[in-house]
Amino acid sequence: MNSRTGKTILLISAGILIISYFAVPFIFPKWEIRQILSEEFPGLFKSGYVIEGPLTIEEIETQFLTETTRRTDCPQLPFCFGNDVWEEFKALVQDGDEIYFFSSDPASWQGLAGREGYVLVRQGELIQIFLTLLS
Repeated sequence: MNSRTGKTILLISAGILIISYFAVPFIFPKWEIRQILSEEFPGLFKSGYVIEGPLTIEEIETQFLTETTRRTDCPQLPFCFGNDVWEEFKALVQDGDEIYFFSSDPASWQGLAGREGYVLVRQGELIQIFLTLLS
């Protein structure tokens, strides 16, 4: 079965064919996420780029708040002064969506064109990008 929302598993045991369907979320291969980002930011995801995920909102906020607690110059909210934009990004998330962290390749940073942030993907389509760092 070719489905992004489930997986068919065939198991043959003692001459009995068992077909089982599990409704599990589909995790997009990293190359698909790279393709989505490359279309949005041409030339920035060639070699040495970083894509991590899928990540949960809780994981992202926990990581950022851990880093924020060391700073006294910004509100103790996810993404400090960018929290209002983060809240807008979160409001777009629906069941089955996936969020990935990305950082463009080292050459893009050296060329002052680097991008870092999070991408929201729904059924293989780009929904929104939340940029956290630009060079």
